Amino acid sequence: MHRGGSYIKAIELAGFDRIVADAGGDARALLEEAGLPVAALSDVDMLISHRKVATLYEIAARQLNRPSFCIDWAISTPEHFANLGPLLFLARFEKTMRGWFDSAARYWSFHTNGSHPSLHPGPTPDIAILRFTVDSYAPSTRQLVEHALANICIITRHVADLPGKDPIAVRFQHSRPTDTSRHDQIFRCPLEFDADHSEILFDRDLLAHRIPGDLAFLKRLMNFYVRHRIDQMAVYDQSMATTVALAIPSLLGSGRCNIGTIAVSLDINVKKLQRLLVAEGTTFSEILEGVRERQARRLLAESDAPVARIAGLLDYSTTAPFTQAFKRWTGLSPAAFRAERRKEGAAGISDETD
Repeated sequence: MHRGGSYIKAIELAGFDRIVADAGGDARALLEEAGLPVAALSDVDMLISHRKVATLYEIAARQLNRPSFCIDWAISTPEHFANLGPLLFLARFEKTMRGWFDSAARYWSFHTNGSHPSLHPGPTPDIAILRFTVDSYAPSTRQLVEHALANICIITRHVADLPGKDPIAVRFQHSRPTDTSRHDQIFRCPLEFDADHSEILFDRDLLAHRIPGDLAFLKRLMNFYVRHRIDQMAVYDQSMATTVALAIPSLLGSGRCNIGTIAVSLDINVKKLQRLLVAEGTTFSEILEGVRERQARRLLAESDAPVARIAGLLDYSTTAPFTQAFKRWTGLSPAAFRAERRKEGAAGISDETD
């Protein structure tokens, strides 16, 4: 549960328990020390404190005696990029790297309001800059920034299918660590520290680079995400309706959550998918509506995320259609529903203390 301040989706922590265990640590204990709910390790749709995530990474680096903890984590990330999966989905629907950067930045703006990737002109016309800005409220953001820039570098090479493509330079606002060998391994370019911004400088021509399509990879991604959600269920009825409901959350917020994308990612023909759902007494629209309603109720009750951000997380183009849908579900506006839940929570606390 997240209340107040900047937030980030708990999917950010996908793989954290694995890298901590490999280093001989206890991920659950680290989350508790950082003030984060342990449930965030498995509940990827939860919104958690962005500031506390930054603190968590610093605690992990210190306690595990791994100063380059988040660089190590990025290097060891499997190809499905569990914590950035939707960004890979988006790449399958864009023609150029510039289109992918733009759609990824849009998705990121819903995924978190605590950090912001943005494109900027470089010092010369042949250079572009991808800047990563982090809210300044955390005591230290070194690990979080290094994790983000390392992942950006790795995923960009993957999406462009240019494994040998290196940045022109990478800049960090924090001071130079004693050992930068792991940084050199992943970035393979000049590094600057104590810089004005944390950013990656790269060849501007990369923006026009055409993205190779890879539907087989898209299908593998969805299989991984659905399987992960199945593993969290007490009982999986193996119906198509349940499978679709499990697939939808991995695409919400991407702007691509529709029956066509779901069908392709599940490796099934759209018309066949429609027939199977009808045979089970439902439709894709009904399932999508149900997933959106459940998540909307939860996000409004458990977080202080702005309504506009929640609308984006649920793949509504603007706040207005989300508000209309929410009134249809509950008879209340999102703001009124949130206020009512707050009153109920306060009353519950009062009853317990009387």
